[in-house]
Amino acid sequence: MSRKATLIIILIVSLLSVSLVYGSYQANTQVAEGETRYESIGTALEVIALVKTRHYFQPVSTFELVKAYVTHGTINGMLKHALDDPYTRHMDAIAFENMMNTTTGIYGGIGLSVGIADDRV
Repeated sequence: MSRKATLIIILIVSLLSVSLVYGSYQANTQVAEGETRYESIGTALEVIALVKTRHYFQPVSTFELVKAYVTHGTINGMLKHALDDPYTRHMDAIAFENMMNTTTGIYGGIGLSVGIADDRV
């Protein structure tokens, strides 16, 4: 290989490396608080499967879900942008436990029932 071709290849590889590092830096700085970029791919695929098979009320394109995950890098970003539904979100185990702790309670009462007997209340 000539010296000129080697120099061009080294230059191209260097430019690609710099752009990859810069792109990774930019992607990691634009993540919402409380989310980690590119969460477990297994978890993302599980969420996609659940949305596709049984947990969403209208048909959703698998391609759109995957594209939204790759673009936004988080499962909640994927759900927000692919489904266009502000109420659908993914909760990890800790968030689910916190939600259950704040919404679970004990309710008391005296157990009365009101009904009609002999045409009287």
